[in-house]
Amino acid sequence: MVFYGGGGWKYWFAGLVVSVGIFAVIYFTVIKPTTDTANRALNQSLHQAHQQFQQAEKQAPDAQSKQELSQAEKLTACLQDAGTDVSKVQDCQAEFTP
Repeated sequence: MVFYGGGGWKYWFAGLVVSVGIFAVIYFTVIKPTTDTANRALNQSLHQAHQQFQQAEKQAPDAQSKQELSQAEKLTACLQDAGTDVSKVQDCQAEFTP
């Protein structure tokens, strides 16, 4: 029985279809739901942080505190806009980290 080159294009195509099918099942049952859940959790936490920064700015005792909170809020907004793009996240950190 020869496996290398034997069987013709039909076996090669059948193997390709089975491989793509297995990948599709794994992607749609494991990978995509996990990444969707992580992205929702990240967006929700960044939105909550934005709200807390706004509330803290209203209660800040002096101008310096308000300025620091404003910078933190800008960093949070930048991270939210960056999403999962690693280079944009690094740009946000470089721009807003003292």
